[in-house]
Amino acid sequence: MKIYKSLFKTFLTDNKDILVKSPTDGVVAAPSKARFGTCSAAEMRKFVGWARKQPDGWQKWITLLLAYTGARRGETAKLEKSQIKLDEDSQRHYLLIAEGGQGKTENATRQVAIHPKLIEWGFLDFVNRQ
Repeated sequence: MKIYKSLFKTFLTDNKDILVKSPTDGVVAAPSKARFGTCSAAEMRKFVGWARKQPDGWQKWITLLLAYTGARRGETAKLEKSQIKLDEDSQRHYLLIAEGGQGKTENATRQVAIHPKLIEWGFLDFVNRQ
């Protein structure tokens, strides 16, 4: 639905003036109960299992970060060491996602907790070696 809304509203209506009104105005997609987008729990276990067997490099950690944080793949691919933070009060590590930019909401900048399993599996050690 998001893709259709973008096509009709942003592109064909606002940018190109082909349509006067978007046919998707007022159309709402029912929220999905899928926890992992289009992947089943079994498929996610396979992805995580594959990633854990990889050498200690970007393929392993980007895949695991995608699986355990829910961050967008573009945000995950652009992460820098300086974005790995520790919350002093809770003593939990988090990613500071600062993806702002044109058209982004204030929610584009946010803190995403790093799952304890990732830390247990060596994510912080990987980060510290970079």
